Amino acid sequence: MTATPAAWVLAEEAQRGGDAEALRETAMVAAGIALSAGRDVDPDVPPWSGAQAGRVARSLRFVEAHSAGDCSLEMLARHAGLSRYHFLRVFRAVTGQTPRQHLIATRLRSAALALKGTRKPVTQIALDVGFGDLSHFISSFSRTFGVSPRAYRRRA
Repeated sequence: MTATPAAWVLAEEAQRGGDAEALRETAMVAAGIALSAGRDVDPDVPPWSGAQAGRVARSLRFVEAHSAGDCSLEMLARHAGLSRYHFLRVFRAVTGQTPRQHLIATRLRSAALALKGTRKPVTQIALDVGFGDLSHFISSFSRTFGVSPRAYRRRA
């Protein structure tokens, strides 16, 4: 995916969800594209070192362990010891997605496991895995799994 369509997809997702953190990530991606304009640089693939990739891996493990809590871009960048802007760029280059996209995917996987393995109400599962907005949870879950959380539970 080239830089411009990638930015459009991120912007559309951020606007649809209305999530402030997603909007901040999108703004930083757009800033990276703008700063790279006119140069022979692909803004989606910044130069990164093995040490930076290790920091991203550490962040991935942190998200897996703490996905229901504060996994904001600022907190993850601080945890990795990088600026927010550089962390976002390196994270995208290493993983192919933004930290927010990874966090949402992690939360959705946790929700799917809870839907299969517990009888908790869907609302409680959404809150337990870190979604503060039930409609955002349901739309994200349905888009990812192709069915609503309730339908997913019935099929499981």
